[in-house]
Amino acid sequence: MKKIFDQNSLIFLIILLIISVAIGLANYIRLPLKNIVDTLNFTVHAIFVISTFLGVLYFVSINRYLFILAFGPILLIASITSWSLYIPNIPISSGIIDVMQNTEWNVTKEYITLSMVLFFLLFLSLISYIYYIRLKRIKPFKTGYIFHFLLAILLISQGWYINRKRSNTIERRVPFSVIPAFKEYSKINAARKQDRLDIGIDARANKSDSLIIVLVLGESVRNDHLGINGYFRNTTPNLANLGAIPLPKNKSLYTYTGISIPQILTRADSANPQRAYSEKSIIDIFNRCNFDTYWFANQNPEYSYYAIAKSAQNLMLTSLNSDEYSDKLWTDQNILSVFNESIKPSNNNKLLILHTIGSHWYCNYRYPENLKKYLPITKSRSINHNIKEEIINSYDNTILYMDFFVSSIINLVKHENCILIYISDHGELLGENNQWLHAIEHETLHNAASFI
Repeated sequence: MKKIFDQNSLIFLIILLIISVAIGLANYIRLPLKNIVDTLNFTVHAIFVISTFLGVLYFVSINRYLFILAFGPILLIASITSWSLYIPNIPISSGIIDVMQNTEWNVTKEYITLSMVLFFLLFLSLISYIYYIRLKRIKPFKTGYIFHFLLAILLISQGWYINRKRSNTIERRVPFSVIPAFKEYSKINAARKQDRLDIGIDARANKSDSLIIVLVLGESVRNDHLGINGYFRNTTPNLANLGAIPLPKNKSLYTYTGISIPQILTRADSANPQRAYSEKSIIDIFNRCNFDTYWFANQNPEYSYYAIAKSAQNLMLTSLNSDEYSDKLWTDQNILSVFNESIKPSNNNKLLILHTIGSHWYCNYRYPENLKKYLPITKSRSINHNIKEEIINSYDNTILYMDFFVSSIINLVKHENCILIYISDHGELLGENNQWLHAIEHETLHNAASFI
């Protein structure tokens, strides 16, 4: 054993461990935690993420030639993904990749800051120094190749196993998050190339109407938590005053965003679900009728409906700086900040689709401080470390913000010939049968809020 773990090998492994800790901790520095048990749970999670990445670095470092080819690129990508969380708190996502690949330089350059360039140069220097240590100075792993490889594979395998057991819990964290981001981007590109059947080719519109249609796509909002539907809390005071017409019997066909949104915007139904991917959407009909069409994306469009979003003449990605694993405020103020410009007078009718982040977990990040009405609220990202009352209070505060957001949109268009339609993609589980959130099958999740 001493021969296998000689001093040089141990020194180099310690260097790899320090690098892995520095990169992996980017996932947890802003994480809200409630108590010691909560902290211990996420500490264990951090250990799995860090040890898995240590396994990757360890594996590619054992063989001299594999190290030369793979170590630098892996560490450089990992350092950039961790920097993006440490400094600007912007996760690498398919949306970011798409902007970098397909957008003009004057937009792309906004994401390439001086601090990023300096960090990039610093890490290039660090990588060069590690190459020097590994190849010229201490020269580890001279003996026990098989043992080292097996140990590295064991570290990688435990992360792979946990990732399979807990629904991509490792893969979605830095530095591995770049993998699903590129997977999603690849699927988006494939969806772009897919032919869709034209529908409504005889559709016409009366241009003299000067009509504005606002379609708000909600996220995780339940009908039975809306005050206008008789909920015991007045969570929708503004909508009530504005005369919103509730549709309390609306049901969503699916229970998660990726397949619900294509179904809402196409002719797909329970008998013909394939239409969501084989036919064009209502946006194409409005384009044919000479409407100005807009898609405000406060969620980065998934590959399953990216082509639909892209069919709008104006696609505005307002959530590029956020991700569901970001620990920062992410509200639909992103849309409000740019919406007003799109409704300035023009000669054309308009269709504006607002895809909101709504009530998506973690709820405390979906509303500002001034709308923290229902207390106490959750104090942990881990849903199991909050009591039911806290989760419902945090959720109901998001409904208050939805009420503020939609009423703000209404006030911006109230002098126009306009109809606003709100429909959520699905509901949310708030402890029914001791189940939480969404993306499983439960009757409550089909209870999707809707009103006009």
